Amino acid sequence: MNFDPKNSPNKLAKDCLDWLRSQNGLSGIMTRAEELAKLKKVLKLALTALNLGHFSDRIEPTWRVSPQEELLLIVPNAALAARLEQVLPSLSAEFARHSYRCPNIKVRLVLSQMKLQPGGLRSKPKPGPVEGLNAVARLAWVNLLKRLPPDSKLRHSIERLLAARPK
Repeated sequence: MNFDPKNSPNKLAKDCLDWLRSQNGLSGIMTRAEELAKLKKVLKLALTALNLGHFSDRIEPTWRVSPQEELLLIVPNAALAARLEQVLPSLSAEFARHSYRCPNIKVRLVLSQMKLQPGGLRSKPKPGPVEGLNAVARLAWVNLLKRLPPDSKLRHSIERLLAARPK
């Protein structure tokens, strides 16, 4: 793509950003996007200070205005949510160190939606039915069967198992 030297890609990008910041109804969206980008950067710095920086790409921060303003950290799995819950006081202190006052931090678990593939939903292939027992398993069941009394319910169950699962 050839650009006119007067309209370089940088100038076009600057013009687009200026237009987004203008009062055409999109200035609020642009301001919000810039705030969220800055918040994400501060979150990464705070997590790095707590030796959890590798999680920063998986956490989506946002401000929630409810009865009181609070920072909401949206995470994709329960393990990460539990880990963040453990360090919330330290995380709040790190945010304060970076000039973000947020005494209320909440962690919310939002499971990511299944990603679509061209053929439909991604799913694991279902394993087929087990055809029989291998030699080691069959020998273990037979040895157990020999040690059980003849009138045992467990013995009858194992006999049915062995009859249903051929070699």
